[in-house]
Formats: sequence, C-alpha cells, structure tokens
Amino acid sequence: MISWEQAFEGVTNGIPGLDRDDFEMVPKEDGWVGVRLPQEMMFELLRTPTYLSIQGDRWQFCCRRPMIFIGEWNRRGFMDNAPDGDGRRLFQEVMQEHADGMWESHFPDAAGIYVFRCPSCGRKTAYYDMD
Repeated sequence: MISWEQAFEGVTNGIPGLDRDDFEMVPKEDGWVGVRLPQEMMFELLRTPTYLSIQGDRWQFCCRRPMIFIGEWNRRGFMDNAPDGDGRRLFQEVMQEHADGMWESHFPDAAGIYVFRCPSCGRKTAYYDMD
C-alpha cells in the first residue's frame, strides 16, 4: 500500500518480512519492510484506480515496475484463463504462496485471489487473502 505521504518519502508502507533483491528494502517497525521506489512510480500507483480486496490492495511488481491487475479469480477463472485448460497447473504457477491441497479444497472459491500481469515480460502472479 502507498499513501501520499509515503510517495513523497519514496518508500512504501511495506509488509512483514518482505525480502526481495530487485528493489532496496527499508526496514521499519515490528519486522515490517518497505521498498524504496521512484516517486514517479508511486504517484502513478496513487492515480491508478485500485481494486477491491478483502484486506486492502497489494500491488505486485515485476521487471522493476508495477504489474497490471487483471482480476480476481476463483477456480473457474484459472481454468478459463489456462492456455491448455489446466487451471490447476496455472494456479500452481502463478500463486506466490499456497497451502498443499488448496486447489482441491473449497478455498479457491472462498478466498480473494488477485491476479496480475507484467506489462514488460507478460509473467502472471497472484496472491490471496481472506476474512
């Protein structure tokens, strides 16, 4: 998440335990880690319409720039968007973290799964949240 104040500082709000090697990490309180980003990029994110999520938006990055939010998917969304029709394989490829058996359980239809595409390389990634 990014606020106007953070955009002027050039450091994101962060998340707990963040560890990436493509951006400068900025340690914060209580184990949270922010990311130093160019201000122009942060202001662009603030101007971009956000997406609805359960616990607040969490923009994804690839190729050193923000990814494009392409939608909230459930099991059907993964099956419909898999090039070969194998939604389970696409789910496993793009989900950043997921529990074993998550695809087989009711979970993919009960959680918010947010999918992004890199405008540079085309890679997709996703994360989930829930109440």
